[in-house]
Amino acid sequence: MKELQDEENPTFLTDMIDLFGSEAPARRDEMRVALAARDERRLGMLAHRMKGSAANFGGQRLQAVSRELEKALHEGDWERAASGLAEPDRELEMLLAALELQKQRILL
Repeated sequence: MKELQDEENPTFLTDMIDLFGSEAPARRDEMRVALAARDERRLGMLAHRMKGSAANFGGQRLQAVSRELEKALHEGDWERAASGLAEPDRELEMLLAALELQKQRILL
């Protein structure tokens, strides 16, 4: 995370954490809607974006479960996709909590 800190823009990292924190829950909700509609294209795109965002912030577990969700969709396994959607919820909450702690450390 320190690599993302910019001395010329000291609030860059905290701003990015805030942006992720405000957008990720909405993206998770969109994933639920796409799952209910069996919109493979939309859900796959959202899972892919979640995976990338998680990678940017070191959220390896969220990245892995998002990858598995993408794989289930690619294989047409809606049952596995539905049961797997709970995992990104838990992992997202844990990542958001960790990022909030990181933000507090930066602001000190």
